[in-house]
Amino acid sequence: MPEALAEYQKLIAADAGDLQARYGEARLLLWMDRYAEAEQRYQAMRRENPDDKEATIGLARTYNWSGRHFIAAREYEAATRKWPADEAIITDLATAQRWAGADNLALGTLNGISGDSAAALRRQIKIDSLRGLRFGATTSYDTDRLRVNSATLAFRYPFDATRLLQTSLRQVQLEQRGQHADGKELLVSYGDRFGAFDAPRGMIWPTVSAGIRDYEGWQTFAGRAGVKWLPADLWRIDFDVGNEVIENIPSVRNHVTFTSLGAGTEVRIHPRITAAASLSLGRFDDGNIRNRLRARIEGLVLTQPRVTLGWEGLRFSNSKPDIVRGYYNPESYTENKLISSIETMRWDWNFQARAGLGQLSEEPSGIGRGIYSWELHAWRYIRDSVNLRLYVGRSDSAFNSSTMFGSGYARSYGGIDLTIIF
Repeated sequence: MPEALAEYQKLIAADAGDLQARYGEARLLLWMDRYAEAEQRYQAMRRENPDDKEATIGLARTYNWSGRHFIAAREYEAATRKWPADEAIITDLATAQRWAGADNLALGTLNGISGDSAAALRRQIKIDSLRGLRFGATTSYDTDRLRVNSATLAFRYPFDATRLLQTSLRQVQLEQRGQHADGKELLVSYGDRFGAFDAPRGMIWPTVSAGIRDYEGWQTFAGRAGVKWLPADLWRIDFDVGNEVIENIPSVRNHVTFTSLGAGTEVRIHPRITAAASLSLGRFDDGNIRNRLRARIEGLVLTQPRVTLGWEGLRFSNSKPDIVRGYYNPESYTENKLISSIETMRWDWNFQARAGLGQLSEEPSGIGRGIYSWELHAWRYIRDSVNLRLYVGRSDSAFNSSTMFGSGYARSYGGIDLTIIF
């Protein structure tokens, strides 16, 4: 592409009015992810001619590809009013609405639109937002000899374009060193959406969940609440509060619960780079306070296949590390990893692989170990109403500088998710 770009720029230097060469230059700049330059070219052409269709669509696409979905949706909306018969523009508008998080708007936009791109997008949105059932099953095993098998059945019912009700039942079987415990959780969740692309405060998605847990007669209230807020393009802010039961045999026998409050943010600091950080404060029922910090920075290296590289870190500390009730309770724990992912599509299946490699340390033991993790996902649509997802993974701190496999903690897991809409 650099050679083709140079040829277009030679033509423009010879004749600044060569509109086809200017279109070609802007288009190549967009394909090369040089979004700022592409935006400048398209804006200049549209200033010269506000009815320039290719410049208008190119500018909207530049906004969307660079992560500015709110302004892209507004540009596409204006374009559909000028060229209402162009189904490609309408499909692009639905894509911008989908990427901005407004699935209901995107589905309405696609109503009556034909074409393969519209059909594929419509299918994705229906699976994620319409009335349906989801079944999930997971299994895991770790070096504490804890096996956890769980199954979840959830029913999703949208009241209208923004309000959603979901009921879920989860059953879990714990097995550890010859001991067993069964549990279940019944949860009812409600969510809504407020705001719009051009609203001063952006869009907000609050959710609240309430229910009951039962582990062999020990019953606890299950409660969670969260808010996802997109105040403007490139920014996301999250707040959450909730409680949980620590799922291993000693913790269940000791009736251990954990309640936490957290906040996080994610920002696209460059069209190819995303940074995220979160803080949380939690309390176990025995008074032990846990503070936790997470951070991540990840960059897009290739688009086809989609390849990312980055770093993520985790640190938490406990106020009462002398408590022994079955849950992991060091004075402090720190983890740093280099992470990578690759995603592609083959044979109508989407595949994703993620991997991480780094170092951990914990106090007061002073233990420092290497750590690695990997995870594989595969998912596909079965007709227009069913989505199947399979995944498997492992994390392991059982190696260090002197030996590849030694003492440490490792956990392997896998699962299946099946979503059916009707």
